[in-house]
This record gives sequence, structure tokens and C-alpha cells, in this order.
Amino acid sequence: MAFPNQPISDSTPIEDPDDYYVPCCIPQAYTSNSPYPTRRPILDDFMKALANPHTHIIGVIGSKDEIEDRFIPKVRRRIERDKVFDVVLTVTISKKPDLNKIQDEIAGQLGFNFNKKSKGERACEVLGRIKQEKNILVILLDVYKALDFEAIPHPESTKHVYSVWAVPPEEVGVRMKKLMSGLRSEFGGPEFEPHITVVGAISLTADDALNKFRSACEGLKAYDATVDRVATGTFFYQCVYLLIHPTTEVVETSDHCISHFGYMRSSPYMPHLSLLYADLSDEEKKKAEERANSLDDSLSGLSFKINRLALYKTDTEDKTLKSWEKIAECTLTPN
Repeated sequence: MAFPNQPISDSTPIEDPDDYYVPCCIPQAYTSNSPYPTRRPILDDFMKALANPHTHIIGVIGSKDEIEDRFIPKVRRRIERDKVFDVVLTVTISKKPDLNKIQDEIAGQLGFNFNKKSKGERACEVLGRIKQEKNILVILLDVYKALDFEAIPHPESTKHVYSVWAVPPEEVGVRMKKLMSGLRSEFGGPEFEPHITVVGAISLTADDALNKFRSACEGLKAYDATVDRVATGTFFYQCVYLLIHPTTEVVETSDHCISHFGYMRSSPYMPHLSLLYADLSDEEKKKAEERANSLDDSLSGLSFKINRLALYKTDTEDKTLKSWEKIAECTLTPN
């Protein structure tokens, strides 16, 4: 590639089709017909840097045409020729980076669809898919300003609040939802899935929470749960609930799971299935308790099998529960 006003003579070296040159910043004067040593091939330098296992970020500055139309295609051809990377991703950053758009670009090139909606969970899905590749190069285009990578929340380091729930069988779930809906229509409160808390709210990274959940579920057997009675508590998340008999199976399942999660109880385990989340006065709670018994008068003694556990993201600061979502579910080993 010859630069303007630099004629090619017989003594000029023949260029490699994949060479890419930029003016060399050497503090000496050269004539307009100086040979190629006055210019530096950056493609070779770029490829050497990529081959260095200690190199993680390389920056190349130039016009859009120079970088995207000429330099990047040459890099791709050289990578294919030298088999440096298994996968090469190209991501457009732009002046105002859109994280969802960037995640979609990566997912599209890796050939998968997102199962989650939140940015954090999508980031974990992207990371999990990227980890399946041995060697991967991500090319960031249209970077208009310095990127502070330390300031970007990393899915492996960002923590959220998680809980483990025992999920009642479908027929019991339908019955509970009808009862819960009746209570909400009179006393208010957010909608949530019927469950018995096995591990209370604990702050973990997404990967750590999922790994601990999977480990806890291994070899865990299905067990029976029996309702004692309708009861009321002293705060929002224990407003009105079904008290569950603390049988050996019920308590040992919780003990087993909290040991895997490293969860420390602040009080003895009280298994219960919540019916209503709300901030009510004692008088209102009493009315809600009576209403629950009138809506379903055969709750005491109700027994059912727990065949499933679920990992939920449960930000306890969010009393609307709009941010709550199921992350994973496991089926317990039959007895």
C-alpha cells in the first residue's frame, strides 16, 4: 500500500496483501520517496500482541473506513490463516453504549437466545456461553471514549439476593393461588408464587448462587409437608401464612440446603407457606386470618409432597416483587 506522493520504485519491497501500514513516528527527516522502513506494518505487531497470553486489551485508532473496512477484515483473514482464535466476535459500542443491544449482538453471533430478561442474568448467560469457547476474541468497534472496565458490573462479582423455595405440587399450587387471590382482593399486597422457604434471603453472585443450588439439590429426596394452621406474623413477609409441621424431613431438608449456601439463621427455622405479604395492623391481620379460614375451611391437616425446589432472586427491598424471578428449578429424587 503506497501513501500519496510516494511512488513505488523497483527497489520498493513488494507488500503482503495483508500488510497494513501507518506512518511511523520517528524523530528523523525522510524524503518523499523514502523506502518502507519509514512506515511501520501494524498488522504484524497486532497479531504478535494477540498471540501473547499476557495481552488482554489492544487498541487501534483510525477512521471508520481504515479500521472497519480495511484493517479488521485483514485481522480476520490472518486469524483464520494462523488459527489464533476459535471464535471472533464483533461488537459495536457507539457514543451511547446500549448494554442490551451489545448483549443481543454477542448472543446472535454465538447462536443462542436469552432465557432471562434482566441485564444481570443476561450477562451471566453471555458469560456462560463465552466460557464454552477455548479461545475467543471480542472486537469493539466505534469506541468514542475510554471504557472504564473496572466500573462495568461484572456478572461474576455483582451480588443479588437469592432464596430457595420448596414448590408445592400443581394441584396444591392452584388451590393456594385461589386463596391468596381472595386475600389480596380484600387486604392488598403483591402477587407471588406459593412456596415454603427453605433457605432465607442471602446475598450471592449469580454463579455462586446457581452452583450452590445445584450442589444442594444433588441426592436430595422428595418429602412430605403438612399444614398445621393459618397463622399471622410480625412483619411484611410473614403477614398471613400456613404454619407447616416442623417434621424431621422438613427441618433436615432446610438444614442440608443452608449448609451448602453458608446461610446463618437468626432464629429457629419456622417452615411456613405465605398467603399474604402486607403491612397490616394486628386487627387487620386477625381479620385476614379469619378470612383465609372462611375461604378454605379444610387447610389444617392438608398434606402434600414436595418434589421440587426452586432458586429465586428475591430482593427484599422490593416490596412490589416486580424484580423477583425464578432462576432455576430442580426435581427431587423420589422416595
